[in-house]
Parts: sequence; C-alpha cells; structure tokens
Amino acid sequence: MTRIVAIEEHFVVPEVLAAWSRIPAGRHDSDTGGAGNDPLSQRLRDVGDRRLAEMDDQGVDVQVLSLNSPGVQNLAPADAVAVARDANDGLADIVRGSSGRFQAFAAVPTPNAAAAPEELERAVADLGFRGALLNGRTGTANMDAPQFDDLYATAERLQAPLYLHPQTPSAPVRDAYYSGFGDQVDFSFANFGIGWHYETGVQLLRLIFSGVLDRYPNLQLIVGHWGELVLFFLERTAMM
Repeated sequence: MTRIVAIEEHFVVPEVLAAWSRIPAGRHDSDTGGAGNDPLSQRLRDVGDRRLAEMDDQGVDVQVLSLNSPGVQNLAPADAVAVARDANDGLADIVRGSSGRFQAFAAVPTPNAAAAPEELERAVADLGFRGALLNGRTGTANMDAPQFDDLYATAERLQAPLYLHPQTPSAPVRDAYYSGFGDQVDFSFANFGIGWHYETGVQLLRLIFSGVLDRYPNLQLIVGHWGELVLFFLERTAMM
C-alpha cells in the first residue's frame, strides 16, 4: 500500500519565537509566523491531536517536521546554536512520541559556520533525523559561501539530504522588485506569490555554478515548488 510522506511540514516552538523577536528591525527580513492567534500560527504550534487529525483527513501517513522560515538562519551566531540545539532536542521528543507519524529535518545553525556541521551530525547520528532544512541565505551570505563547505562535506558523508527552503528576499530586493502595491500585495508578491521561489532558485543555481556540487558530487539537495522555477529554465542554464 502506498504511503504518503509530506516533507515540507513546519512547526514552531517558543524558543524560536523569542529569538526572532530579538532580531534588530534592520535585519528582520522575513515574516515569522507562529506568534499570533491566527489559524496558521495555531497550526504551526500544534504537533498533537489537531495536526494528526488533519493528516488523517488529507490522507497523509507521515510528516517530516521542520522549523518554519527563516528558521535559525538570520539569528546571531550564539543564539543560532542554542536555539537550533533546543529545537532539535524538542523535535526529537516529538518524533519519539508520535508512533511513527512524524520524522524530522534538523535546524542547522549556519550563522556559526563551525557549529553547523557539528549540529547536523548530532541531529542525524544521535537523534535519528532524516536530514536538515536550510532557509536559503544566512544573513547576507549566499549558500555557496566558502564557510559552508564543511557543512556540505558532512551532509555528503552522512548521506543526509538538505532541503532548500524559501526565505523572503532581502530588503533591497523587495524594495526594487516587489514593492509599490500596498502592504498586502507587496508581502504576497515578495513571498508566496513568486519572490520566495526566485530567491530559492537563485540559491540552488549558485550552488551549481560555484562548484559546490562538483566538490561534493554525492550531496543530496531537495527543492520544492516545481523545482523553484529552475526546471523551467534548464535549457538556458545548461548553456552557462
């Protein structure tokens, strides 16, 4: 019998919400759902009966849980390490108590490039996670920045896939391309309308063009949303 496994299924915990609230206004580029009483925030905080009931209603057998965007990618280095570790420990408890209904992608503290591969190894080898989810760039550093090579080497060695998840484009990009239509349209345009997907597609192409995948040919990457637009332009990007 075919099992349906949903792999982009988010949750949030109080430690993450508290850390996001401490990000200075000038660096707070991403929407951070989960803090309010709106239906989406309530669902992000729930990893119990309500989530399981909705999975049953939609025919989903297993969810692979991960922190919602921007995860720990835009936190200060010390906060990123502590929050990622706490979130991963809490998520491991959730998975263990789920009777097989939940699996996990780790939060990886890329703001501290030395700690990131260590936490990935701990999450996969000790906690039994299936891989990790990265929310695109880390602050202003793109995913192909040299400081992340040890992370990619570790993921390759562990055979742990990395899910490339969308993050809101940076403020200058939003101002240049996605603004001028009113707050609601600007937000939608820059995020789920299309901005998320160009942003993530560019990060994927940077990993390819920079040689990351040549250095780590067995690195496993997962991208969603129809390949984050990259698939539709393969004929052109193949000429580069």
